[in-house]
Amino acid sequence: MAQTRPAAAAVELRAVTFAYAGSRPILREASLEAPSGSITMLLGRSGAGKTTVLRLARGLLPTSGGAVRV
Repeated sequence: MAQTRPAAAAVELRAVTFAYAGSRPILREASLEAPSGSITMLLGRSGAGKTTVLRLARGLLPTSGGAVRV
């Protein structure tokens, strides 16, 4: 039986922290891996940081720590 390798991540966040200047962190060491060709959904209450994660993945916001790879 042939082994298949997992799909490479299309989007990867590793221990990402983000905070606006002078405020408390919005994200603290958040990690996410969305494999290429997959459908990924972000769920959470209002103000949880879903839009911030998308903006970080698009490169619209700089991280305060950690790494984003697209």
